[in-house]
Amino acid sequence: MGEFKKALNVEYLKPGEIVKVDIGSTAVLIGNVDGEFYAVSNICPHSARPILEHKSSMHDNQVKCPHHGSIFDMATGDLVRGLATECLTKYAVRVDGGSVLVDVDAS
Repeated sequence: MGEFKKALNVEYLKPGEIVKVDIGSTAVLIGNVDGEFYAVSNICPHSARPILEHKSSMHDNQVKCPHHGSIFDMATGDLVRGLATECLTKYAVRVDGGSVLVDVDAS
C-alpha cells in the first residue's frame, strides 16, 4: 500500500465538479459525486492523452474524453461508452478534516 497525499481542499470542489491534479508524476481526476470524492486516472486508455486540463463540470457523474468521445463513470472509472476498451484506473481516496487525500500507488 502506498501513501495518501493531499490533492486539494474539500471546499474547492462542489458536487458535480471535477478537477485535474498532479500527485507526484501521476495525473489524476478528482470528482465530487453527491458529496463523495473519487479519483481516477486522467489519461484516456484509448488515446493515451489527458482527459481534462483544468476544472470542469460533470454530466450524470461522468467524464468525457475530448479526443474520441469515450465516456467514463467518475465513481468507478468504468467505461460507459465510446472507443476505449478499458476502464480508467481508480485510486483510493479519503477525506481528512478539510483535505482530500489520494493514494496513487494503491489502485
